[in-house]
Amino acid sequence: MANWVTNTLVVTKGDPNVVWAAIKGEKTFFDFNRVVPGVKLMAYCTRFNPQFPDTTLRFDTVPSVPCGVMATLFAMFPNHEFEYSWEQYEAHMGWKISVSGGEVVKREELSVE
Repeated sequence: MANWVTNTLVVTKGDPNVVWAAIKGEKTFFDFNRVVPGVKLMAYCTRFNPQFPDTTLRFDTVPSVPCGVMATLFAMFPNHEFEYSWEQYEAHMGWKISVSGGEVVKREELSVE
């Protein structure tokens, strides 16, 4: 059984369209190779949150959390602020982080049922 991870990326400060333009691929809203060339991990089922379509992107990954991709993405936009969360339901674990200046400023463990 695959370990699917549900990811949510929210741009809380700065122009989200700049971020979306930087990560958009030909066939997906989030092409990891636009951030880290040659990375094998892929984003699946990318979609904008219908409640907050301008600022919130959801995507799935398998088999792991794209930590390196996300860290590189945050460093690319030091004048933006983000909230990023991931949940792995099979393992009943997840985290939410807040990012400012390209650095993680807050971590919170999530309760995943």
